[in-house]
Amino acid sequence: MSNDARSALAKELRETVTRHRQLPDADWALDTDTLNRLQALYEKFAPDDPVERKGWLFSSWPDLPERYASNREHYPDRILAERLLLVEKIYTAEGLLG
Repeated sequence: MSNDARSALAKELRETVTRHRQLPDADWALDTDTLNRLQALYEKFAPDDPVERKGWLFSSWPDLPERYASNREHYPDRILAERLLLVEKIYTAEGLLG
């Protein structure tokens, strides 16, 4: 599988799992077992590079894989915390050039 195909598959899996975990009570939401299997597939195909793997965190309004309705008030804080964790991880591994 090419890197582009692998990245595209990982992106679709992440977005699907996120969407269904954000609204687990929706009629169309997949069950937890199915989501866990899709998450495992995502982990298998996700890029190793942390920037490629988590770069989506720096979009204008990233979708975090958690229940949105219960966290709406604190969502911007969660986004910032996830972004900081990623930057710290890259800096620790690769220094300023990372």
